[in-house]
Amino acid sequence: MANHIAGVAKLLGVEVGEVFQIDKDPTLNGCVFRFSNNDLQLSGANVDNDTWVVANDNRLLGLLYGSLSIRKLPWKPKMNEEFYVPCIHYTDSSMATKLRWRDDNADNKFYQFGIVCMTRGGGHCSDKEDAEISRENNDTGGEREWIIKWQRFSM
Repeated sequence: MANHIAGVAKLLGVEVGEVFQIDKDPTLNGCVFRFSNNDLQLSGANVDNDTWVVANDNRLLGLLYGSLSIRKLPWKPKMNEEFYVPCIHYTDSSMATKLRWRDDNADNKFYQFGIVCMTRGGGHCSDKEDAEISRENNDTGGEREWIIKWQRFSM
C-alpha cells in the first residue's frame, strides 16, 4: 500500500517535519504536531522537544474532515542559523542586518518583537501579522515590511 502522508501534509498546508499546533481541541494544552514521512506525530508543549510519538488517528481524521485545523507557528531559527532583522541605519543597499541565531537575550528579544525573518525582504517572519504584511506587499522588495516592523520595535 502506498504512503501518502507527504501529500496529505501538503494538502493541509504544511511540510513534512514542519511543527504546528492544532486548533479547536481543548485537550491539547499547547502540544505541537508534525508530519513525518509515515505518520502524524505529537510532542509536548515545547517546540524544541525531541520526544515525538505517533498521534491518535482521530487527530488526523479531524484535520482531514475539517473538524480540527492547523495553526502554523512563527518561524524561529535553529542554533547558528542565519536570520535577518531590520537595519538600524537605513541605507540604499541594505534594509536588513544578517545575524546568526545564538539563542541569547538579544535574539530572543528580536523574536519576541516579531522582527526575526528568514529572508532579507522580511519573508517568514517571527510575527504572524508581519508575515501577512510581507505576502501582501511582496512587490516592494521588503522595504515597507521592515519599516512597519522597525516602528513597532522602536516604540
